[in-house]
Amino acid sequence: MNIKTFLSEVYHNDIARRSFTKNGFDGVLTVLGVLIALFFAQVRDPSIIIFSCLGSGIAVGVSGLWGAYVTESAERTHKVKLLEKHLMRKLKGTKLSEASQRASLIVALVDGLTPLLFMILLLIPFLLPIIIEHAFYASFTLSVILVSLLGVFLARISKGRAIFFVLKMVSATLVILLILYLIEYFKVV
Repeated sequence: MNIKTFLSEVYHNDIARRSFTKNGFDGVLTVLGVLIALFFAQVRDPSIIIFSCLGSGIAVGVSGLWGAYVTESAERTHKVKLLEKHLMRKLKGTKLSEASQRASLIVALVDGLTPLLFMILLLIPFLLPIIIEHAFYASFTLSVILVSLLGVFLARISKGRAIFFVLKMVSATLVILLILYLIEYFKVV
């Protein structure tokens, strides 16, 4: 493997790792927000809950996939064109341009599929034959576990302390709960 291909591979792996974490977090928080709102609105029909969350998941997934692919392709095309200008030759069909295209696709797939995967995990309790309130609580608990695992993952990457990353990630779930609770409590909607 030459240095150009190596740098391209490292670059897209780095971006894909960030996309996995960021979009996994987005996926969990999006469904958590929908679930808390449905809980406060006293929606107890599992099919409505699943369909609402799935709709959000599909929208976030398609948005992530499309947005990341278009953005990554544009950025990488720009960089290849700059390199072509400096090298004074076309790079179309080279390993570098192929790696650039492959990286755009990989990042887009990670960007789009990760939030959808996390959202589906949070819906599992609603597919089980349990009391609907228990499904809500199980999903809320699962959301805290998932964002905690993402915090541990970030701590490993940065060689930081896991507890600090976990607390940072979990605090976002509490912010969502607090805001939606205040909206419900003061009957804003």
